[in-house]
Amino acid sequence: MSRYPPYGGATSIQSLNEMWAQVKQGIDRIYNMEGISKPQYMKMYTDIYNYCTSVDPARNCVTQPLAKKGKGEARGAKDTGGGARFVGDELYTKLKDDLKARVVDLKRGADGKVGNDLLEYFYTHWSRFRKCSVTVDGIFNYLNRNWVKRECDEGRKNIYFVYQLALNTWKEHWLKPHQAQVIPALMSEIERERRGENILKSAYLKVIIDCYVELGFESDDGGAASAMAASGSPAPASGGSGSRGGSSRSHVGGGGGGSGKGGSSTDRLHFYEEMFERQFLDETEQFYRVESRDFLQQNSVTAYLAKAERRLEEERKRCSDYVHRSTEEKLLARCMEALLAAHLSVFWQEFPALLDADREQDLGRMYRLCSHVQQPHRADAAGGSDSLPVNGLDRLVELFEQYVADRGLEAVKSVSSAVLSSEGQDAKLYVDTILGVHRKYYNLVLQAFSNNRRFVEALDKACMKFINRNELTKLAKNNQKTPELLARYSDALLKKGSKDNVVGDELEDTLTHVMTVFKYIEDKDVFQKFYSRFLSRRLVYNQSVSEDVESSMISKLKENCGFDYTTKLQRMFQDIGASRELNTRFQDFVTKDGAALGLDFEIKVLSSNAWPIHISQGSGVTIPSELERCYTTFDRFYKKTHEGRKLQYSYNYCRGELITNFTKNRYTLQVSTYQIAVLMMYNTETSYTVQDIAATTSIEPQVLQQVLAILVKAKLLTLSSAEAAADAAELAPGTRLALNQDFKNKRLRINLNSQLKCESKQEQEQTSRLVEEDRSYMIQACLVRVMKTRKEMKHQKLVAEVISQLSQFKPSVQQIKKNIDTLIEKEYLQRKSGERDKYEYLA
Repeated sequence: MSRYPPYGGATSIQSLNEMWAQVKQGIDRIYNMEGISKPQYMKMYTDIYNYCTSVDPARNCVTQPLAKKGKGEARGAKDTGGGARFVGDELYTKLKDDLKARVVDLKRGADGKVGNDLLEYFYTHWSRFRKCSVTVDGIFNYLNRNWVKRECDEGRKNIYFVYQLALNTWKEHWLKPHQAQVIPALMSEIERERRGENILKSAYLKVIIDCYVELGFESDDGGAASAMAASGSPAPASGGSGSRGGSSRSHVGGGGGGSGKGGSSTDRLHFYEEMFERQFLDETEQFYRVESRDFLQQNSVTAYLAKAERRLEEERKRCSDYVHRSTEEKLLARCMEALLAAHLSVFWQEFPALLDADREQDLGRMYRLCSHVQQPHRADAAGGSDSLPVNGLDRLVELFEQYVADRGLEAVKSVSSAVLSSEGQDAKLYVDTILGVHRKYYNLVLQAFSNNRRFVEALDKACMKFINRNELTKLAKNNQKTPELLARYSDALLKKGSKDNVVGDELEDTLTHVMTVFKYIEDKDVFQKFYSRFLSRRLVYNQSVSEDVESSMISKLKENCGFDYTTKLQRMFQDIGASRELNTRFQDFVTKDGAALGLDFEIKVLSSNAWPIHISQGSGVTIPSELERCYTTFDRFYKKTHEGRKLQYSYNYCRGELITNFTKNRYTLQVSTYQIAVLMMYNTETSYTVQDIAATTSIEPQVLQQVLAILVKAKLLTLSSAEAAADAAELAPGTRLALNQDFKNKRLRINLNSQLKCESKQEQEQTSRLVEEDRSYMIQACLVRVMKTRKEMKHQKLVAEVISQLSQFKPSVQQIKKNIDTLIEKEYLQRKSGERDKYEYLA
């Protein structure tokens, strides 16, 4: 290896003292901030290089860097085989002593200073010392790369690269002696900043605190074995005290030159954590404990929440300004402990009041702050109790759920009487009340609580509570009233001519809101029964606002409850489509047969297992002769095309139109089959007794009374003056009803086809009976399905499994037990011998 010639071309080897005297002059200029020129920098570097590569007079050879020696070889000993030795121990010692003298001198200058004076002195002289040490490290680069590295590789203690030697000297001879004064001064400045007072520049504090990070190595450790300088000679740097040559190196805390010590970042932060961070965190927590306690005693909770949020933001900024980034998480945790966790009970007490006042912004702030409290709550030192886990949102979620449930119950209670007392029951008022409560608190969850999953679940639970069991269900003595009213509301939306009709996108949005309420209903099977009943009337009477909207609603139900839930509803639509084709073929049949019907006749053939149409024994009627021909002709056509099928006519679902020929204006009357049978009698006579009408039409007396009452109320039929004055609740058999020859009405098209009360009651009873029957079948099917899989199962587990699997309703334990007994009678199950609470499946 060829060596660089000495600066100026000299070939003689200078003695250590001569060389050091010249190098020290340059070092003095650097640390005195007087600066050095490029030639001076290179002269110093070359002198050190020449010394380290000097000829050993005893061996008359040039020393060369050698491979690593074994531990058994004497350090600095001559190689008897003609090798060389490393030179640098004496030079390193002189540099070490010089740095110590400089730092001790700086230390004396700081003695007696406190507070801001000490911190300003620290900042000024530490910044200068650190910057100058970078330049000195560059000058001694060859010593670093050879002698220092060799010593470190061999494990020698207390040997550092030059830059690190300077840092360690500052640490041992300046910082540690003044530690007791520096830390209180730093804490005082930070507290003054928290109180809003003017302090030193943040940049000053950052440099001082970063010093603790950069000095994060143990003094008794050797140099960094991992540091390795680049090979080759340094290029001269530009003049000035900050210039340096040689290869670049990285430094902890963003420092300048010099090779850093190896080790993880966690190890490097140990000094910073012990000397600064621990006390900083303790004093921060104590400061906020005192401040929060005093502030809450004099101000409102909402004002405190705003202040706490502002304080947390200030601490985040403080970490970015001058505290090391590793402290941020620990600092915020301690702040939240003092500012939030210690006062959670106060927040919880205030939470309902904020909900009452609709303080959305304050609620959002409370949510954001409490959501940060996830760590264990540390017990006070005086208490000495174990730490208890605290989650700031747990209690808020519970309070929110209870609050929404209470407000929902109150809202429903305020309209319950009006809903049940109104004619036909005001389903719209009831559903709108429920939606109003849900919409209000859903928006609150969305805005204030950031749509947090736990608050969404709390809202769902609260809605289920007040929707399924409330004051209205108590007054009606029926826990299944909510699904019935929701089905009625849906019918009003989807029926033509309803006062609740909306159109277009608004209708689609309203149906989405209906599904929102539907989601919370426990008895979904009850809704299905009532909905199918109302749908059947809309389809039979062609009253649907749109088939597309009807299909959209069924799709929503299918998405929520599955395919089986809507199978019958879809079958109803299929029957209507098939009936259209059937009527077309029937008209062709009539035309070919030559049997003129004499009137427009349309019929719908419906599957009895899909449609909720009840044909009771009391629903019969004698068809007028004008209509009888239509029925007989269709019977003949249908039996010819569908052999083996039986038709049953549901007269209570039939309707028609009659035109008055006895009045000045021709009125079109929309009437039921019963009303047609009664009114067609007046084509032969102008008055009949009730008894005569009953004998001719064969209508059940209870039904006939309501049919005649509608016609009398519409003033198509009139009573004698004496009978009208009697105002009896029912018409006597001998009461005579005459056709009103002077009938007048503002409308030319009059709808008299309103549902009879007796029919409504029968349908209600039928629906309730079908619900109970279907529930029994579903429970039994679920029991068999579970037992077929498990083979054996204890009673309690079987009951729990059935409850979890049935989604359309929540069966009672008594219902499940009753159906278990039924399956035992049918020999699907048996009780296990010797274990009465255990069942076995029988294949």
